[in-house]
Amino acid sequence: MRRIVIAALCIMSVALLVGCDGDGDGGGGGGDSVSGTWSGTGSYHTGEFGEPLSMEFTMELNLNHQGTLVQGTYVVTRPVRGTMSGTASGTASAGTINMTLSPHGSASGQYGGGVMNLTWFEDWGGGRGLTGAVSLGHQ
Repeated sequence: MRRIVIAALCIMSVALLVGCDGDGDGGGGGGDSVSGTWSGTGSYHTGEFGEPLSMEFTMELNLNHQGTLVQGTYVVTRPVRGTMSGTASGTASAGTINMTLSPHGSASGQYGGGVMNLTWFEDWGGGRGLTGAVSLGHQ
């Protein structure tokens, strides 16, 4: 009887260890990693003074996700106003991401299942700027 109990405990221990292979985000929490290239199309919806606005843009993020920290680069292309690029830095954990996109603004939102939905604020300084929404796919 004692051998059966010991064998059963060994099998359960192995099963538990095999089941703990991580979630891929390096952060010890739930969710997908945001490492890699993300790209998509968005639209500005609020202008400098809070007025409705409709202007499309594309965004590409190249991110590295270690623990909860995120770093990388971004490119935002606006057909009417040209291209902006710089560095991305922030945090991502449990499906929520918050980044500073220096020197042009910030982005925050949700991610999971290969999709990232962000609110992007293009900062012109002094609290002025444009706000838009973008949906990105993991490439």
